[in-house]
Amino acid sequence: MSMQYYICWYLLDKKHRFLIYCSNDKDSVFVENGKVPVFSTEKQLLSYAAVHNIKIESEEPILHDLDFIGQWSVNPKAEQINCFEFTAAWNFFADLSNSVNGKFDADRKMTQKVYDKLFWGNNLPSVTPPGKKYEPIWSEAQVQLLKKTLTDGLELFRANITEKVKRCRREKR
Repeated sequence: MSMQYYICWYLLDKKHRFLIYCSNDKDSVFVENGKVPVFSTEKQLLSYAAVHNIKIESEEPILHDLDFIGQWSVNPKAEQINCFEFTAAWNFFADLSNSVNGKFDADRKMTQKVYDKLFWGNNLPSVTPPGKKYEPIWSEAQVQLLKKTLTDGLELFRANITEKVKRCRREKR
């Protein structure tokens, strides 16, 4: 399968930003000089992609609300776990880790049960029998492990992004 590129949209620190998501046999994010370039607008990302001969697929991006993850981590409560948001963030951080040789979720043996609860809690029609719904019950230890895992992912993300806004503005001149 050849590499395909998509716009990835996220919210962090009350700022909407965009990056390039890469998909093939092993999903990842685009990295330049060891960092993930991020953009304040889709237009800036598309301009950057054109300059670098990266063909962006025309698919509407879905928001990754990393602020929600960060806010939940301050005072984690089981009843506030959003399986869809948390699974999306977990997968996003895993793809980022693939890109930057990070150590996100390095002990999958320890975290697998928590990830599985998130996954099944999405109740995807393709894997959930008609008329059935899975509602995860979280132990305090699982909540704390989820907090640590997602906090580690958020820290990995923050450490590996670089804002490209100023560079794109200069390239236009």
